[in-house]
Amino acid sequence: MKQFLLISLNVLLAAVVGVAIVHFWPLTILPVILGLLVGLGLLALSVVGLVAVGAVGGGMVIGLLGVGLALLALLSPVWIPAALLLGIIWLVKKLSRTRPRRPVGA
Repeated sequence: MKQFLLISLNVLLAAVVGVAIVHFWPLTILPVILGLLVGLGLLALSVVGLVAVGAVGGGMVIGLLGVGLALLALLSPVWIPAALLLGIIWLVKKLSRTRPRRPVGA
C-alpha cells in the first residue's frame, strides 16, 4: 500500500509539473527568447565591427598602392633607363655564350 501511494504521488507530481509547464510556457520561453535576441545583437555588432575593420584595412591597402604607384611614377626617370641597361647587359651576356657546335655530318 505504501509503495502504491509513493507511485501515485510521483504520477500526480509529474502531472502537476506538466500542467504548470504548459500553463506558464510564456514565462519559461521568455529567457530563451531574450538570450537569442542578445546573441543576435552581439552577432550583428561583431559583423558591423568586422565590416568597419575591413573597410579601414581596404582603404589603407588602396592608399598604400596609390603611394607606391606615385613613387614608381616619380622615380621612373631613374628606374626605366636602369632596367633598359640591365636588359641590354643580360641580352649581350646570353648571346655571347659559346654554344656547342653540331657535327657537320649529323
